[in-house]
Amino acid sequence: MCIRDRIKTKLEKANVIVKVKIGSTGTMFGSVTDKAIVAAIKSATGETVDRHKIKMDKHIKKVGKYTVKIALESQVVANVPISVVSDK
Repeated sequence: MCIRDRIKTKLEKANVIVKVKIGSTGTMFGSVTDKAIVAAIKSATGETVDRHKIKMDKHIKKVGKYTVKIALESQVVANVPISVVSDK
């Protein structure tokens, strides 16, 4: 198993949590950025990911569970589950 495959497996099994600020009405301020996802991945796995390699179907603007794609190489794409939660 090559290094990229090991990193892919590690990312796909990680418990990645992004904490966001939620207003009194329950709405999120802004959206989850690629920088926030990179920081959460680094915290959960110790791996550094290039933020330009992160692909999202749409902007994340609500608390919940999502899957983002990270292109590790042209043929290696990790489907990383992330949980977006309130920071309180």
